[in-house]
Amino acid sequence: FPVRQSGRGSRDSTMGAEGKHSPAPIPENEDDRISMLHSLNILDTPPEESFDDIVKMLSSVFRVPIALVSLVDDNRQWFKARVGLEAECTSRESSF
Repeated sequence: FPVRQSGRGSRDSTMGAEGKHSPAPIPENEDDRISMLHSLNILDTPPEESFDDIVKMLSSVFRVPIALVSLVDDNRQWFKARVGLEAECTSRESSF
């Protein structure tokens, strides 16, 4: 996907020299993406059984300790459903 090279939140998605995670790049359609996400009115809503069931199944099928349904807005990633992680959200910089 096209990535903004400068301007609002330009970021690089490679591993740094020390092997640390670098944030995901901001897509060119970021403003439209954020507007669409907000129009869904799903952020900060209560848990829903269907999403919870999906992450439970994925954690089991893939034998992984953490599975998430993650929605990334302007400055955070919010977890609509999660298994194996107590946090309800993390900073956008930690998304990948």
